[in-house]
Amino acid sequence: MDAFHHRFSELFAQLGLSREPADIRDFIKRHSPLPAERRLEDAAFWSAAQAALLREKLMEDADWAEVVDQLNAALRLANSSAIEPTVRVVCLCASWCGVCRDFVSQYQETMRATPGVVFDWYDIEDDVERLGDVDVESFPCILIGVQGEPVFFGPITPNRGSLELLIQRAPNMAPLPQSQVDRDRLETILRIK
Repeated sequence: MDAFHHRFSELFAQLGLSREPADIRDFIKRHSPLPAERRLEDAAFWSAAQAALLREKLMEDADWAEVVDQLNAALRLANSSAIEPTVRVVCLCASWCGVCRDFVSQYQETMRATPGVVFDWYDIEDDVERLGDVDVESFPCILIGVQGEPVFFGPITPNRGSLELLIQRAPNMAPLPQSQVDRDRLETILRIK
């Protein structure tokens, strides 16, 4: 069986709920904390169909069960600040690029200043086996994902301020449309560990 990772937003769509990051955060905030003695699928806020879907996902499909478990954990948190979406920033550069070499220190400063964000730096030539065929038109090229969904992909002005502004706005950005970019490739890059 091929490994496939479902996203939080896909589970919300399956449940007939909005998959927008802000709506997901609002839903979790409204329904938290779920009492420890109550099973997720027995919570009063689910319709009968939603509860049945959650039971089915937990019993039949290990891939979906992981996402349902994440939802269960998020709903049990009393502190809503702990449910902010995961933001991942990937810089795609090349070792021969002078602009990229100059940008490294500012990228590292941004990493230290934003500890809740996951950062990666890949050389598009050295890491081609991991990255696959990704089309980079200009450097530095930044990919930003929120909960595994790409929300930004493209070149930026190579300075810390531009990067930090993008990171700040990322949780409220809409996912990139499939027609605009090769979303499958970008989602794969966002899953690289």
